[in-house]
Amino acid sequence: MRQQVWILNSSLSLIFLTILIISSLLQQAPPRLKIKATIKIDDIQKKKPIPFINIDKILKNDLFDTFIESLPSQPIKKSLITPIPPVPMATITPPPVPKKQEFVNPLPIKLKGIAQSSDELKSIAMIEDETQKEGLYHLGEKIKDAQLIKLSRNKIVLLRANGQQEILSLRPDVDFLGQIPPSPQEKWKYAIKKINDFNFEIDPKELKKDIPSLGELVEELSLGTAFENNNPLGMKIGKVDPNEIGFVIGLRQNDIITSINNISAINVKDRIKIYDKLSNAKKGDNIQVALKRNSMDSIINYKFKKLEKPKKLTFVSPADQGLPGSKEQKHAQSVKDFRRNHNVNARRNQTVADIRKRLLDKLRMRSPNMRFR
Repeated sequence: MRQQVWILNSSLSLIFLTILIISSLLQQAPPRLKIKATIKIDDIQKKKPIPFINIDKILKNDLFDTFIESLPSQPIKKSLITPIPPVPMATITPPPVPKKQEFVNPLPIKLKGIAQSSDELKSIAMIEDETQKEGLYHLGEKIKDAQLIKLSRNKIVLLRANGQQEILSLRPDVDFLGQIPPSPQEKWKYAIKKINDFNFEIDPKELKKDIPSLGELVEELSLGTAFENNNPLGMKIGKVDPNEIGFVIGLRQNDIITSINNISAINVKDRIKIYDKLSNAKKGDNIQVALKRNSMDSIINYKFKKLEKPKKLTFVSPADQGLPGSKEQKHAQSVKDFRRNHNVNARRNQTVADIRKRLLDKLRMRSPNMRFR
């Protein structure tokens, strides 16, 4: 078996060698092309060199007028020093302009009556609207766009939606407490006594009850400096209310006070002296005020003294003296006796209390939603 394999391998090797020999014998070399050189080296060396073409010259001749000569750029001088920046200006923000208060028109209502109780929450105000319909309101209730915030014997105070307050009164000539305001002469009669237009007597003790300090009087008169040709003349009275003290002591609007007790009222130092003099005034002192009124010089004198108050008189009835009285006196005495015997005030108060109680009971029986407003 081994001999047959060896014979096979030998025969295959022999065949392979035979094929290689035959292929090498049969292979042909490619034909070579022979090129004859027509250019000689000497001819190349004998040729003249190509002349240099100057393009700049061609451009300068510019046959077609298209050449633009560019100038050499000049160096720019730069400063290496940084300039100092400008100081920023301070911007002052103006304060916001306060919004002008807008007032609404008064409510078209009328106060017809008030039932007052010792407890303000139980007091009742009767109000009539523009359709002449009446309604009953307690403290804190709303009337249109307003709220009832105060209820007294003769007046009520309403707070509108914009913060505006309105006061409705039963009588226009009474103040909020139900009292008739006194006239200026009645108000100051125990503090100021008028002799004539230029002479007055003042009780400093009574005056301090209403004017506790001299600063309030200065503010009341709106004193300022008066000038003429840029030169100060004195203190000018800016405002005088006919119902206040300035009018009662004889001062008028636009009066110019030039001096007080011969102390000039032009500069600040003298005004301080005047202020100290008036602040320390006491009984027995005289104050002389020189002023200009309508370009005319005038002098008003004030004497500080105690003004006597009228004594309270007590009258004795004719019956106590055993003398016959008049018909009016007899009638007044009979009224006193009747009230003393029958206690009219207590009965009247009881009647008012009963009426108020019935009215409140009716209001409680109503539902709050059924209450007419």
